Amino acid sequence: MFTSFISETKNRYFVLSLFCCTLFILVQWAILPASYTSDTADGVWHYLLARYSYWNPAFELDLWAKPVFTILAAPFAQFGLKGIHFMQIICSFLTSIILLKIADFFNIKHLWLIPILLLFTPVYFPELFSGLTEIVFAFFLVWGIYLVVINEWLLATVLFSFLPFVRQEGYFIFPLMGLLLLIQKKYFYIPALLTGYMLVTIYGYSTHHSLMWISDNNPYKGAQDIYGKGDFFFYINALDELLGTSRKVLLYTGGIISLYTLIHGLFTFKKNTITENKLFHFHFLTLGFIVLFITAESIFWAFGLFGALGMHRLITCIVPLVVLIIIFGLDVIYTFASKYGFSKIYILTLSIFSIFFVNIIFKMHYWPMELKDETVVVADACAWYKTNSPDKKGKVYFSHPYTIIGLDLNPYDSKKSQETYAISDKQHPENNMQEGDVIVWDAHFGANEGKLPLTSFTQNPNFILLNQFSPENAFNVLGDQPFGVYIFKRK
Repeated sequence: MFTSFISETKNRYFVLSLFCCTLFILVQWAILPASYTSDTADGVWHYLLARYSYWNPAFELDLWAKPVFTILAAPFAQFGLKGIHFMQIICSFLTSIILLKIADFFNIKHLWLIPILLLFTPVYFPELFSGLTEIVFAFFLVWGIYLVVINEWLLATVLFSFLPFVRQEGYFIFPLMGLLLLIQKKYFYIPALLTGYMLVTIYGYSTHHSLMWISDNNPYKGAQDIYGKGDFFFYINALDELLGTSRKVLLYTGGIISLYTLIHGLFTFKKNTITENKLFHFHFLTLGFIVLFITAESIFWAFGLFGALGMHRLITCIVPLVVLIIIFGLDVIYTFASKYGFSKIYILTLSIFSIFFVNIIFKMHYWPMELKDETVVVADACAWYKTNSPDKKGKVYFSHPYTIIGLDLNPYDSKKSQETYAISDKQHPENNMQEGDVIVWDAHFGANEGKLPLTSFTQNPNFILLNQFSPENAFNVLGDQPFGVYIFKRK
């Protein structure tokens, strides 16, 4: 596939751009410490569930972890955090290739910008060095759109059917794809949207012994009690930070052009050309998914639905689609610039702006990569415990996922370590712990997901405080409490 487009000039520039971007990322990956992760929580759990899924096959079926993601990540996770980071880099590389193929199909110019716009988007770049699911989700999403563009409708439908098992937002593509299939009069393809659900259900039947195990094991029940709700415009207001101002402006510009293309396509419906209009299909899925994604996530967060927790990183899912909208918009602008004799000035301006597209990750301190915020404090606490704790014979209880990395724990060896979920008596945790056991309590996960108030230890004569750790610059976490880590020992 690679050699088929190297010969064309515009694609040679793409290859060179992709090579330079990927080389930069690989060098960064190589020099990072093995224990580094840009994510402080969920990405660590995704990595751990994938890593230990060969020892406990039930982890493959964990709906929070997402079965398709876990199965794909498992072989990479055997090589540690760096292994799963390498998987993310591969997915990003392949995503760039697919974006090229889509843009090239429509004879779009400036393809060299694709890897720059994708890999150095502020919300996207740090996730390359995490175990989070958004990058893999985005890869599957653009792959499906490419299949639609080249008329592989059945393959696209089947591929989309597995998206919810990479991230739950995969369900958003169902109404869009279903409507397109209706327009195409491919009625018999619509049931194929259930392929993923049926296969995963059958795969998990031997473990759960129920055909309803997916609905029965919804991991987001009751999450509103922990996460609450927030501002409807949370994601819209954050686009400057997540995409960068220039990308946001270009997205809005390209979005207007994309919307015009869709409206124009609708006016041709009576002429029966819409079924053959690949540009309409492309913009309908691309712009449609962006709008549906942001709108749905905004509603979920505003009303506290489906375990929503107003996380900026979710926008990573649509970054490749944003890149496509931008590239198409830039191509239309270039057409006008050429018509009025400003093409050289336009290309020069675009080249200069490409520097800012890359520089933004430095400006926003996403590079050089280093532990930040909660992870710094947890890492300090773990380093102290490994060096200074007089007795390490007891079991370690923990809530913050990075504790596992910092203390080199096997979280599934219950004889040596266990999550605080195992402590059922929240007011009197000493009843569930043995003499000499240690708990590494943090104000984020310990107080919220673990539902263990700090007073359960500070006002409990059965525990002794070994040490406490606070960030250099104080900040609050979920529950509006100042973050800190406390290490207690059961007397």
